[in-house]
Amino acid sequence: MILQKNRNHKDATQFKIIFDDYFEIIVRFILKYVDNDLKIAQDIAQEGFIELWNSEISLLNDTHCKGFLYLTSKNKALNVIKHQRVKKAYLNNYHDFESERFYQNQVIEEETRFLVHKAINKLPEQSKKVILLRLEGYKQEDIAKELNISIDTVKYHRKQAYRMLRKSLKDLAWINILGLL
Repeated sequence: MILQKNRNHKDATQFKIIFDDYFEIIVRFILKYVDNDLKIAQDIAQEGFIELWNSEISLLNDTHCKGFLYLTSKNKALNVIKHQRVKKAYLNNYHDFESERFYQNQVIEEETRFLVHKAINKLPEQSKKVILLRLEGYKQEDIAKELNISIDTVKYHRKQAYRMLRKSLKDLAWINILGLL
């Protein structure tokens, strides 16, 4: 590979020749990646040529220039595709956020969480600790170690807490449907 020692001294005339020879080829190449969006393909091609100018690749070596342009343009096109996917996913979620159903579901979820935690706070202290650790994902063995009690005691407090919660939340049958108890 022939490298230009000082990239500030690249030959603008040679660069223009390469640009004129390969710009349309690179644009057509990129079109296949970006669903035939000509503007995006042209932008990507231009960015590829800018990178070529800023690179240390000699403009006198056609093969290296062409390879650099193809590879750089392909990578830039793939980045655009990824960005478009992320943007599309965000917009799909954003539309969900605007919907009345999303709003209602969020209100129900927050109110449910509030009522369940309010009921948990009314439990006897040890049962409350067991349930809160269980809701954090602790297993019975881990709860026993954390609270320095036996597994049987954990089971007892958990069973007692669930019974008390079911009783205090009996009017909210939909909580059982949601799997919160």
